[in-house]
Amino acid sequence: MARKLRPSSATESQSGADTEEPTKRGRSKAPEPAVQAATEEQKREAMDRLVEAQKALKASKAEHDKQRGKYRNAFKEAKKITGFTEDALSKYMKVRDADPHEIDAEVREFARVCNFMNLPVGFQSAFSFEAPKSDAALDEDQGALKAAEEQGYRAGSDGDRPVSNPYPKGSERNARWAIGYQRAQVEIGSRMGGGNGAHAAHA
Repeated sequence: MARKLRPSSATESQSGADTEEPTKRGRSKAPEPAVQAATEEQKREAMDRLVEAQKALKASKAEHDKQRGKYRNAFKEAKKITGFTEDALSKYMKVRDADPHEIDAEVREFARVCNFMNLPVGFQSAFSFEAPKSDAALDEDQGALKAAEEQGYRAGSDGDRPVSNPYPKGSERNARWAIGYQRAQVEIGSRMGGGNGAHAAHA
């Protein structure tokens, strides 16, 4: 009887390689981190921290779910009392903190598209479809200046950096944004009882 030929070592190696567990997208599997030498006390402390972190995570999720439930109930109540549609309320909640001029520009652009496509939209007659105001014109617009200062105040209250000022350097809106930002920082510092607490709101 003929003897079966055994595969060479190279073939065996190749065969073994083919049976290895594939790695994600061809990347080699990352090696496990080396076990750190530690005392029994250090190991128990690490496990205690792990348990506490899990407890904190569960507590934060429970609080998040609780607040989300309150929000849903408030949303339903507002819809019932005001008569506004769910879609309208959702859009309002998304843009309520936006710059008023940004909202105005978005609505105007939507109305302009509808007008171009001859789609009857009731509010489009309230808008003129002129080119947007220049930076110079906006720097003389009291509404735009007030909006810039309010936006800066919100940024300062939220802890944003002064470099987040979105207006052109040297413009009046840039300066008014910085004023609002500085005012918010001073208020935060006063509440904390430590100086003015303000960062320099550089343009």
